[in-house]
Amino acid sequence: MYLIEDDDGLTLVDAGLPAQMELLQAGLERIGAEITDTEAVILTHIDPYHIGLAEPLRKEGIPV
Repeated sequence: MYLIEDDDGLTLVDAGLPAQMELLQAGLERIGAEITDTEAVILTHIDPYHIGLAEPLRKEGIPV
C-alpha cells in the first residue's frame, strides 16, 4: 500500500492486508494524520494483499 499526500488530501493506493491496520495507523500518525483524513482508496487489482483493508476503510466512510 502507498499513501499519497497532495493538495487534495490523502489517497491510499491499494489497501494491504487486514493485519496491516496498525502499520497504516502508525504511518498516518507519523505525518500527523488519522484514518479519517484519507479522502479515497484506489485499488489497482483484487489480490488479497491489495484489498485487505478496503472494507474496514469503507466502513469508516472512505470511498473505495
